[in-house]
Amino acid sequence: MASSPNVPNMRVCAIDVGTNSTRYMIADLDRHARRVTVLFQGTQLTRLGAGIGSTNKIQPEHAAKTLEAVQKYYTYALSLSVSDFRIFGTAVLREAANGEVFRGEVAAFTGVPVTVIDGKHEARLTEMAIAHSLGLEDKPFYGLDIGGGSAQLLHHVPGADASYASLPLGAVRLTEKYLKSDPPTQAELQSLREHARNTLGAKPSPASCPLVCVGGTANGECGKGGMTC
Repeated sequence: MASSPNVPNMRVCAIDVGTNSTRYMIADLDRHARRVTVLFQGTQLTRLGAGIGSTNKIQPEHAAKTLEAVQKYYTYALSLSVSDFRIFGTAVLREAANGEVFRGEVAAFTGVPVTVIDGKHEARLTEMAIAHSLGLEDKPFYGLDIGGGSAQLLHHVPGADASYASLPLGAVRLTEKYLKSDPPTQAELQSLREHARNTLGAKPSPASCPLVCVGGTANGECGKGGMTC
């Protein structure tokens, strides 16, 4: 269902199909006041990208669980008179050889095509969300969004073009490749750190602006006291 720019008020639902989880948000939009009122939101651990690092394919059991979550969110949104739906996919649907099959299953049930966004677009959306929600439009900041399949880094500078990078440093990807033990051994952790350093390359110059971390990985670490947010 496509929205019309001439409709001042509308109820919308966005569904985010990620590598590790599937999220939804239902909100009322007031275009004239440029206001978004969030009504409901939720997350389900669906692990669509589990094993993709070694197989390059979405596994049937994870596809079924994710499709079930999307169907549940979509049906619930319809009961609340949502008039516009958007469904997005990120790293797992960018990479999986059978991603098109899964997207077709979602579209067959909902009638809504799945839009797969590239890494830079994902980072740009992260920048917009941070700037708007924290009132940082006119202030510089770094942003970091660690997903299941990739990590988005950005540097926001008011009045200038932002810098974006999308790197294969997602939590699920790294856990499956490097952390074989539970709890992980020191050798496994060291291998993971070396890989991350090599992937990141040169460290950014110190800057007097905050680093804002978003996403499930960051929220989990904040809750455990493992990351300053």
